[in-house]
Amino acid sequence: MAQVLWGLTLVGVTAIILTSGCATTGLYETGRTARPGAFQFGGALPLVRLSPSSQGVRTQFVPSPWAFARIGLMHRFDVGLSWMIGPGFGLGAKYQFLDRPQDAALCAHGSFYGLSGEAGGFAGWYRAGSRVVLSSEEKDAFPYALNAGVDLIRVVSGEDNVPSGAVLALGVGFGLPWRLEHRRSFRFLPEVEFRVPIIRTGHLGTAEGYFSRLEGTTLTAGFALSYVGRE
Repeated sequence: MAQVLWGLTLVGVTAIILTSGCATTGLYETGRTARPGAFQFGGALPLVRLSPSSQGVRTQFVPSPWAFARIGLMHRFDVGLSWMIGPGFGLGAKYQFLDRPQDAALCAHGSFYGLSGEAGGFAGWYRAGSRVVLSSEEKDAFPYALNAGVDLIRVVSGEDNVPSGAVLALGVGFGLPWRLEHRRSFRFLPEVEFRVPIIRTGHLGTAEGYFSRLEGTTLTAGFALSYVGRE
């Protein structure tokens, strides 16, 4: 069973690296950190985005996969790296301040995502934020992962990278972190994230429409599969 899950994870991460190409949303984290010196890796795949508009609720199928890796630096503290074709990359850190049966952590993250426009110009966005995560992954308890926090997203567009706007948004996520196989070394985490803008500046619908979805409230659903090491 473990070999099968290892294979699925490796295949999934490879597919993510080969097919990714869209900016991402969602946290896909629990309140647990990697043990000191331990390495974790996997991938996430946001799939569906719902956004209200004047014509009703708009539903978009937006497969935007990304790969990630984490390493524990010290007790209850780890750092992570994520990567997307675009190019896109992100850095994050997590400090766990509550340990079992309820886990809780503070996550901080920053990322950049960019792409070339149809007219040869360049468009991209910078994102920085923090989340508080409360979760449970105990063997005989109901698994859950709640997170809440804020994101600051700044959009640039055009050949001269002229800033076209920024948004400060509140994000709330809920996931179900299922541990797989008898050593519980793998985590399958479906998640739903709700994001609502608090403050907006400038016009975010530029850059040939790539970032117009950042203008309003969104609900995104997806999942992550990762190797987290046995307990």
